[in-house]
Order: sequence, then structure tokens, then C-alpha cells
Amino acid sequence: MAYAWTAIDPDGFILESHYNIISSIFPSALRSEVFALLHGLDSLPRNSKITVATDCAQLLSLWFLYFTETYHF
Repeated sequence: MAYAWTAIDPDGFILESHYNIISSIFPSALRSEVFALLHGLDSLPRNSKITVATDCAQLLSLWFLYFTETYHF
């Protein structure tokens, strides 16, 4: 199992990218998605604006739940 992310500027040039292998007895697509998102967010400079593209419905659901509970939307 592995994860990867790429930072692209508005002109489409790659600014930075990262990939890593997640060793686990119980592989999970969600685990890869979560690791990629968290590592990508951790790598951002302050006050950055980002777009996250994913097709993982469970990650989107968890993300929405986190923000609605944290920020009371």
C-alpha cells in the first residue's frame, strides 16, 4: 500500500511531490487516502489555498464530518 501527492501551481507546473509506502497487515484504500491528505496538508505553508481531488467517498464523508463538528457549520 502506498500514497502520493503532487503540488501544482496555477500554470500546471509541479512544485513538489511526495510518495511513500505504508506497511500494514490490514491494507486499506482509505488509509492511503488519509495519509496522502494529512501529509500533503502538513507540507503546506501557512495561509495556503488548495484543491483536493479524490474519488474516495469515505474520505469525503470523514472530512465533512470533521469540519461540521469542529467549526459547527
